[in-house]
Amino acid sequence: MTRAGWWGAARESLSDLWQRCIDAGATPMEREPFAALRITHRFPEYGVDLSDDNLAHEADRKQHAISFTKGCYLGQEPIARLEAMGHTNRELRVLRLDTNALPPADAAVRSQSGEAEVGRITSAAVHPEDDHVVAFGLLRREVGTGGTSLLVTTPEGDVTAEVV
Repeated sequence: MTRAGWWGAARESLSDLWQRCIDAGATPMEREPFAALRITHRFPEYGVDLSDDNLAHEADRKQHAISFTKGCYLGQEPIARLEAMGHTNRELRVLRLDTNALPPADAAVRSQSGEAEVGRITSAAVHPEDDHVVAFGLLRREVGTGGTSLLVTTPEGDVTAEVV
């Protein structure tokens, strides 16, 4: 069996695809701007933002990755049960931080008052267009609404972050 990645190509052919892109004039992107764009466009990275410990609903990818009309598939039962009977306690959300200092992975995210921890940062990057930090945070469901202000611990201290 050949494994295909999110490019839709077999891993063995990725070097050929890479070379064709370079030959066509593509410019390789550094990891940091790629990470910022990945976060901004809500594309989590397995092993960084999500793992086998996460439920599919926590990834906020229902519209893109889960079928509720397809016939039987591996993992369908817990997904359908969660959709029909409840919700997750936490969800992956994009945060915009008022700083250009990167919070480390696993940095605490707290309520605006600073009293309650409401999540953790999974990855962060400086956005190349306007020098602010975007981050993925696995947050408690009740604070994951767009516009909610939170605090994130960075090397420079606590900074305000807004759920996008």
